[in-house]
Amino acid sequence: MSFIPVVYSKFGKQLNDLLKKKYEYDNKFGTRNQVEDWTYESYVTLSEKSVYGGSLKVKYDNKSFGRVEATLETGGKAEIDVKAKKLMDGLTVTASCSNAQGSVVKDTATGKVGAEYRVDHGAASASVDLNRDTLGLEGALVVGLEGFSLGGFGRYQMPQGNSTATKQEVSAYSLGAQYQPNDQITVSGKTEDFNNRLVGSYLHKLTNRTFGLKTVVGGKLEYNLKSKDDSTLVTIGCEHEIDATTRFKGMLNSQGLLSAILEHRLSNPSMKIALASQWDGSKRQTKPDRFGVGITFGDTVESSEE
Repeated sequence: MSFIPVVYSKFGKQLNDLLKKKYEYDNKFGTRNQVEDWTYESYVTLSEKSVYGGSLKVKYDNKSFGRVEATLETGGKAEIDVKAKKLMDGLTVTASCSNAQGSVVKDTATGKVGAEYRVDHGAASASVDLNRDTLGLEGALVVGLEGFSLGGFGRYQMPQGNSTATKQEVSAYSLGAQYQPNDQITVSGKTEDFNNRLVGSYLHKLTNRTFGLKTVVGGKLEYNLKSKDDSTLVTIGCEHEIDATTRFKGMLNSQGLLSAILEHRLSNPSMKIALASQWDGSKRQTKPDRFGVGITFGDTVESSEE
């Protein structure tokens, strides 16, 4: 039976996206417009620390090539990302470069080049990243059969020039497995922090057969194998389409941290309103510790990408 596994970096990624993406507590006001293959986004932001900022993002999607994305922020940060998916069947090549936040000095720039290759029953990835102090080499290999994947990852770093900030050493490695019997269920487990931490996750996608509305639920267990204290962290999350224009997202962990997002899209004028809140249960108060409002005018329906 044919089965093409995902690359190692995608183990548990859908669950991580469910628990982390869109939980933003800065106040944002902006526009998003799409013209054929081009997408333009611009935002004015008031951060939680009451600092004003702005950003401009331009994205080009081409079905026969891939994606090019450029971002510029008022703090001086600039990024360029390129993703080529059509050079060869199963091959994806990526390249990115950026400069440090708030600095335009040349030697603060960082760059990364990587490649992913997926075939029947196997996937491999490799990358090289470089900054002023460090040259890093990463590699991962995955084998899979009938929905089950097993893989490993390693990173080796070397100092650049006369830098003493980095040692020449293996700076990270991990092992993991993932089981995806269908498009609705994903179970994964992997080690982190030099195999000192175990992370397990479960994701389940549900669809309302009558109205076609989607619901995603999931949970993650993190356990420190070296700590003598109670170091277990359990996190659960969900994302639910209330109707065709309204979406709710929530997350709760065993430390009492509760986060929630409510999104609603309007057709006239075309805009999306997002409200995000976070409560710390240990403080025993009803007022949220963090709160943010986001308003986007224009084309508010974003395409999803694996």
